[in-house]
Amino acid sequence: MKLTEVLACIVIFLISSAAFMESLAAVSKGTARAESASRAASAALKTDRLLREEIQSIEIPYWNNFSHKYEAAAERILAFAEKHSIAVSSVSPVYDKVHRAEGIKVEWSLGGSNYVTQEYIKQRIADEE
Repeated sequence: MKLTEVLACIVIFLISSAAFMESLAAVSKGTARAESASRAASAALKTDRLLREEIQSIEIPYWNNFSHKYEAAAERILAFAEKHSIAVSSVSPVYDKVHRAEGIKVEWSLGGSNYVTQEYIKQRIADEE
């Protein structure tokens, strides 16, 4: 082989090696981003599930006025959130006029993102006409 052929092969090898290393680094960064996003989504879903289960466990019989019992339920949710290190920004009552269902809406944040969890109290009577 001539010297120019050897140099051309070395240059081609170095260029292909650099391209391979760049693609390997890009795949590694992409995998890390996907893993981070997956962890964040999993944490948000777990927190949402915890809040929904706590709201569903609140027992307000249909004969009691929801607005009178709401304050105790809100305090219970805030205590639950503090116990589980959930950053709750607000707790508010909700009412669905169509089904005449009452519930609680919790606004919270996790990792710089804001979320809203809304759940209806299952013990309330919904008028299905």
